[in-house]
Amino acid sequence: YDIAGEDVNIIDDLIRPYEAGGSIDAINYEDLPEGIKTLLNCNVLVFLLDSSRINAKPRSEGYEEMLQYDTFMATLISLVAEYKSKKGTTYNSKNKLYPVFVFTKFDTVDAKILDSLRVPRPIPPPNSRKNVKQREEIAEKIMKAFYRQTNALKVGAKLLNVDFDKAGYFFSYMGVEVSEDNESAPKLKPNPKSGSSYVVDYSEGEYMGFIEYFREIARKMPDEVREEQEFTKST
Repeated sequence: YDIAGEDVNIIDDLIRPYEAGGSIDAINYEDLPEGIKTLLNCNVLVFLLDSSRINAKPRSEGYEEMLQYDTFMATLISLVAEYKSKKGTTYNSKNKLYPVFVFTKFDTVDAKILDSLRVPRPIPPPNSRKNVKQREEIAEKIMKAFYRQTNALKVGAKLLNVDFDKAGYFFSYMGVEVSEDNESAPKLKPNPKSGSSYVVDYSEGEYMGFIEYFREIARKMPDEVREEQEFTKST
């Protein structure tokens, strides 16, 4: 479910009882839009983090927006977890939450920032299990530096009776070049399968790793969740 501006306002209204020390029982979930209900019942939360904002100077507008998004992510994770906790007295595989963080436009991050965090380049690809630990460490460094609230929240193994699985991390980019007309256009590179054609230069390995990560989560889901999420073909 893609969060839109109007939905952010609804979610902000939902969390006010917590900020005032209220109870989750004060929320009437039945009156929520269907899209928000779908969100609260989800098992996977995917956040797209605009890596270009990491370059923003402290106290600048871009930097402040990044901090606001950090607060929003942590709040949304908390809200979904509390809702799941209210629905079930014990945590189980159905109540698991899988947070996924995709660092978009990662190629735009200033090299000096990555050096200060001791982030190696290139990022080890996700197509090998031996790289998982190193990729997690790289992402943790970035999260601790720029998304502290969300990082502090997701570190816990269990939250409000909801099992919180390890987060998935991906680093995406889309190569861009400036044309003769001074317009941005996707960057092309020679097709490795055919020397006579070109393909778009993008983080294909990260994209495929992202899909495989979802396959692994689907395999872990209990039968009742699979039945609830089953897609039906339209005629």
